[in-house]
Amino acid sequence: MGRFKPSDVYFQAWLTVRDAEKAEKDDKFLEAFNRYDKARQLFESVALSDPEFKPDLVKTRRESTTQAMSAIRTKALGERNRLARRTGDLVEGKPVPRGHGDLNIPQLSREDQSKVTALQRQIEQYRDELRKAHSDRDANAVRLREALRQLEQERDRVARAPVSNQLQDLNRRIRKVEDERDTMFKALRDSRTAHQEVLSQLAVAKADAAAAQKRATDLEEVVNVQQSAAKEVVEGLRRQLKELRDSLVEKDRKYIALEARNAQLDRQLGEARAEVHDLRDERDALLVQRDQMVALLKLNESERVQLLIKQNMDLGRDLKTARDRLKALHTDNNATKDQLIEAKRDLAQAKGRLID
Repeated sequence: MGRFKPSDVYFQAWLTVRDAEKAEKDDKFLEAFNRYDKARQLFESVALSDPEFKPDLVKTRRESTTQAMSAIRTKALGERNRLARRTGDLVEGKPVPRGHGDLNIPQLSREDQSKVTALQRQIEQYRDELRKAHSDRDANAVRLREALRQLEQERDRVARAPVSNQLQDLNRRIRKVEDERDTMFKALRDSRTAHQEVLSQLAVAKADAAAAQKRATDLEEVVNVQQSAAKEVVEGLRRQLKELRDSLVEKDRKYIALEARNAQLDRQLGEARAEVHDLRDERDALLVQRDQMVALLKLNESERVQLLIKQNMDLGRDLKTARDRLKALHTDNNATKDQLIEAKRDLAQAKGRLID
């Protein structure tokens, strides 16, 4: 499987840092801390998947992001505790939901991490046996190669399952947005057609009204000229004039209604254009996330397994450190309440990262 260019993940990390800096500037320290942590994970993913990709720049970014987290850690903890007191929740409560703009890298469950690690150990064992085989064509070597192939397929399936599932979900969301966009396009076309029809009707009504007005004017002139004519002729002309005036009033009423309909269609066209624009932006954002998921899936298998194993070891070490610190604080009668709350939060965070 070919390697992917890590520039997409690096760029997403950089955008996440910018979001974190904005949140910090707005005094949203808990949100900023979570975004810094997300960016740090993305930078670490780049460093692990492709050590040759701008190593100095990636290292500098990792260090600066970690320093930014340390700088606001106390304020973020205070904000977290205030939220917990308001909601009646414990420090170990649910984490703050991530923003829609983040590229969420799914984590393997603890059970699947153990399964991948066990499969990798068995694969290494089979590879060692193959290296020791006297001949590549003997029955035992053939059996080992087939077993190795099946183990590698199973390992890859388990390792890529979270990303594959999220990719499928993104594709479903993209299809849904595209369907909504197509529906809005159809509504927009229908509104434009109706708008053109109303404009045509307006033109016809305006012409009819002008013609009726001209006939009425002509008849009035005839009536004035025929004042001395026979009474029957004058009365007939007056009836025609009244009918034309009534017709003119009706045409005016229709013209006003058509103008109101035209204004309504103008508003609908504007709303439809805005909706299509929003749907296009949402689709483009989902396509960016989908492409990033595809890039993550293109990691070669050995790198993916190494990344999972390292993450599992790091999370286990974080959990042990948090447990030791909590135990020490419980036995220390002079420990302050704030220190105990912070230790509980670290333990809950480590547990949550393992469960994720």
